[in-house]
Amino acid sequence: MLSDPGGQAIAALGIRSDRGFAKRTTYLIDAGGKVRRIWENVQIDGHADEVLAAAKAVG
Repeated sequence: MLSDPGGQAIAALGIRSDRGFAKRTTYLIDAGGKVRRIWENVQIDGHADEVLAAAKAVG
């Protein structure tokens, strides 16, 4: 979870919506700092389970 009150991360990641808010996006980052997967336009239902399964697969 990331708090970005100044909007720097939103701008750097290119995930600003038309309304100026961050688009619902999840990044799976491994222990070495490599982005392993990106989910865009996240729907809440079932998302946590999907991310957890992917994290377990990454190791």
